[in-house]
Amino acid sequence: MRAGRPMKLSTREALNGYLFFSPGLIGFLAFMGFPILFSLYLSFTSYNIYNAPKWIGWLNYKILFTQDTLFYKSLGNTLYYVALSVPLNTILGVLIAVLMNLWAVGGSMIVYLAGLQGVPRSLYEAATVDGAGRLRQFWNVTIPMLTPTIFFNVIMGVLGGFQVFIQAYIMTGGGPNNSTMFYALYLYNKAFKDLQMGYASAMAWVLLVVAMLLTLIIIKTSGKWVYYEGSDQK
Repeated sequence: MRAGRPMKLSTREALNGYLFFSPGLIGFLAFMGFPILFSLYLSFTSYNIYNAPKWIGWLNYKILFTQDTLFYKSLGNTLYYVALSVPLNTILGVLIAVLMNLWAVGGSMIVYLAGLQGVPRSLYEAATVDGAGRLRQFWNVTIPMLTPTIFFNVIMGVLGGFQVFIQAYIMTGGGPNNSTMFYALYLYNKAFKDLQMGYASAMAWVLLVVAMLLTLIIIKTSGKWVYYEGSDQK
């Protein structure tokens, strides 16, 4: 019998790549993909852990938007936190990274520090030749070259802000008078204290949509202020 033709190198490399990638893919589907899709199903049910989920259609979402005043309170608290924490984290992270080669101060600062290492020294030298001082170099060289890093940290900060939970859970429990009742904490209470798993799943999907929309807005506007080396426009 004639031996089969040898497999093309590109095909063999592709199969090897899929083989090495498959454990991670299987793990994602088993531990993240399936729970995410299952939570979508639960959001249309009444489920309290002890009894089987009961299909109720859009009722959870209807109650969420028309009757649950604490939903809007917790969402507003979370948006307020995001609006304060992301700009402060961005400004302080950049300033600390500029002032120090320092480790373990903050996650965003480490990313900014890495971004600073990628700014070509020739740009500072050219700015010095043109008579630019330290402040002008910071605004006209450092900040523009650092905007891709700022863009990344803003996205991560927004997504992290929507998940704020531990601070309020440990220190205030959502009080006083629900002034620190963040969305994730309210979702947790609905799921594990009130045992309204279907309702909590609906809240989770609403949060996903809100975070996704805000992220898309930031991405859409990034073309106006993010500068990439070699491009002529921000």
